[in-house]
Amino acid sequence: MSKKRNKRSAGNKPGPASLSSKALENAAQERLQQGRFREAIAHFKELLKREQREEWRQGLARAYEGRARDLAEKGMLKEALVMWENRHRLGAAAAPTHLAHTALLLRMGRVQEAVAIFNQAADTLPAGELAALRTQLAAFYLGGQAEVMQGLAPEDPVVLHGEAAQAALAAYCRGDDEALEQALSTIPFRSPYRDGVHILKALQRLPEQPTQAATLLARVPAESAFAPLRQAAELALVPEQQLASRLADVGKATRRFALTLRGWSPERQALFEEARKLGEHPPPKTLLHFLYRHRDKLGDDWVHERALRLLIDDAPQSLAWPREAGGRSLSQAEKVQVGAWQAERQHGDPWYTLKCWELLAQHLEAPHVPAPGSDQALRIALVLRRVDQTEDILAHATPSAEPDALDRAVAQYVERSLDYDPDAPQAYLRLIGYYLRGKELKAARRLLEPALARWPENLQVLTAALDTAVAGGAFKKAAGFARRILTVDPINKTARERLVKAHLAHARKQLRNARPDLARRELEQASAWDRANRFDIQLEIVDALITLATDAPTGASALREVNQRLGDGLAAGLSLALEAAAVGISPKALFADLGLSKPQPRGSEDLKACLAQLREHLDSGGKLPPEVTRYFEKVLKASAHFELSFQEMEAACETLRSCRWDAVRQAFAQAALKRWKDAPVFAFHAFEAKYKGAPWYASSTDIRRLERALEHAREKGDTRSTERLLNVLDSLRPTAFEDFPLPPEMGEELGPEALPMLINLMGLDRLLDMLGLSRDMKRQFKELERELGRPALIKMLGAMLSADPDDLPPFPAPRPRRRTESRGHAVEDDAPSDDDDPFNQPDLFT
Repeated sequence: MSKKRNKRSAGNKPGPASLSSKALENAAQERLQQGRFREAIAHFKELLKREQREEWRQGLARAYEGRARDLAEKGMLKEALVMWENRHRLGAAAAPTHLAHTALLLRMGRVQEAVAIFNQAADTLPAGELAALRTQLAAFYLGGQAEVMQGLAPEDPVVLHGEAAQAALAAYCRGDDEALEQALSTIPFRSPYRDGVHILKALQRLPEQPTQAATLLARVPAESAFAPLRQAAELALVPEQQLASRLADVGKATRRFALTLRGWSPERQALFEEARKLGEHPPPKTLLHFLYRHRDKLGDDWVHERALRLLIDDAPQSLAWPREAGGRSLSQAEKVQVGAWQAERQHGDPWYTLKCWELLAQHLEAPHVPAPGSDQALRIALVLRRVDQTEDILAHATPSAEPDALDRAVAQYVERSLDYDPDAPQAYLRLIGYYLRGKELKAARRLLEPALARWPENLQVLTAALDTAVAGGAFKKAAGFARRILTVDPINKTARERLVKAHLAHARKQLRNARPDLARRELEQASAWDRANRFDIQLEIVDALITLATDAPTGASALREVNQRLGDGLAAGLSLALEAAAVGISPKALFADLGLSKPQPRGSEDLKACLAQLREHLDSGGKLPPEVTRYFEKVLKASAHFELSFQEMEAACETLRSCRWDAVRQAFAQAALKRWKDAPVFAFHAFEAKYKGAPWYASSTDIRRLERALEHAREKGDTRSTERLLNVLDSLRPTAFEDFPLPPEMGEELGPEALPMLINLMGLDRLLDMLGLSRDMKRQFKELERELGRPALIKMLGAMLSADPDDLPPFPAPRPRRRTESRGHAVEDDAPSDDDDPFNQPDLFT
């Protein structure tokens, strides 16, 4: 038999009665702080039995308040009210009237008790609390609790302003704006109904002036008794896509009022309430059956169309759901459409998705091709543009050299869509921009002609026409389009600048054609349109070059003067050289004719100005002529030692990368690495500039430096450099042999059978470097050749280049590294160098 527990065993804690008053008070305060209100109540009651102290009565009042709040949050309103009543009996000194107590009484319909408490406390409560209590009574009065007025004094503001507040509410409900304004004007600013006034004014402005309504609602404090009404009004302003989640946290009454304010009918509200019972994210099949149960209210066609979206994830099994739910079976085109949606969502292969939408277009075209502009034709057009719309391909792609590339196929589909929907200017514009990026002017003009015929005054179409004319060197035509743009939009700053550029370009073209007279005329027109003087330097240099063609001494003097005024340095020299190259004069010949020596940097400020000039030239669509790069390359490489900040040096490398001036970029990146050793951004620029698009030539030493830079980038959180370095390193790692990059001089791609030839041609070391193998792997390959012979090596390489890495045979166990003595210190073979000039080692192939 189990023994009875000894309730007085030594292990039991002593009860409150056995504690001293001091210990019991400490325990009571501790329970109060911890939110253990029941225990705190018991402790304070025990203390008050011993002695009636005011601080203990106040502690008990706080414990009753905390317990009441906990019970109310659990929905135990009657029990919560008992706690408030117990607190109230402690007296006003220990437990002054609390808004939560009166609010609970009003909520439970015990209005007269709440009014009685208000009357008792009216003379003792602070002004702020008294006003809040009056607002509470006012809110319940407007909410239909008319008995609020019965116990209040006739002069109380709740009574005095109550009739006007009721009149205003009634006027709002019947839609009488004039009566509403009149009633609201009689309610004083400091009335207990003030928050209700703000809300009624907001509701009046809700449909047409949502911003003003939101401002008025924001004036109602969160602790106001009118706050639930404010919350409902704010829900009426919530965007539709956020409504369901916001309504989930409010009560049914607030939800109904908010939906009524949004104009929802009772039937729609009932449907919404039923849908809420399905859960926040009901399974697609459950939602589909719900829709079909209510298709008499929603409409059979609407339900069928929405149901298609619910079939995507579970297709093809889900294709039978509509019929099972009592609806009609899917047509073949609808089944294909669900498959196309599924391809978009799950496969992630744009080629596969493209084929799915193409199949749908074929179904929609059968049995007869619809007339352009008809509903069926517009649907086909949307299907053909779908992949471009979702992947945004034509907005950024440059036409590929391969005719069967994805962007080419997408462009063909979009162009084909114009046969069904010719009134789609954006489709024309996307195609024109796509072809212009690839310099395919014939294709761009083919699409531009019908676009201009349909929309002769459309600014976007006219801008595309201007761009096409400039790209084709038709500068006179470009100026005409710019004038047409300015006719439609006289303050179009971009068009004005394009017009100046077009006239300048035409002036250069005429000067190349040995027509300085026509060049002068174009220059004058360019000057007339340059009202902001943005192109004054270019205009002045071209003017001097035209003069040089007709009056050499005068023109040379003018050019020397411009050069001197611009600082007689790199920036000035680059400005002159770019304009000279544009009219067919080499920089070397120009400076020789002017009697000027090759431009030299005048300090770091001049260098920064030169780079800024280059950046501006590139951003405006200009190219860097080869003769300019040859002339300035040596002096710019020598300028890399000038003191630039980290950000300025990075910007310089980015600018030089934009114009593919790799020799100068490498010099700047190397100079930067001397100051900021292993900085990821400069390690990337140095490597990429050195190998100039042929990373497979990289030496193992350079690859290791790149890997160290990647580690630094990750440590610093430099996501941009991390992504760039990963892309470079990924290009060094071979996957299958058919993707193996061969040197350009070796012609077409070769298979694994070419490995003996490759090894004989370039040697094992160079081949392993090209493969981007780590130092350990290279050592293991060499050991494999020594131990098993070259045939085994070739077999291993062939397996690595043509098979999955997991299928490779294991390497022989690596031998311990040999160590050599250098001045009495052990040094590992092939250890990385701490060279201060990384990425600049002599290389056989560079």
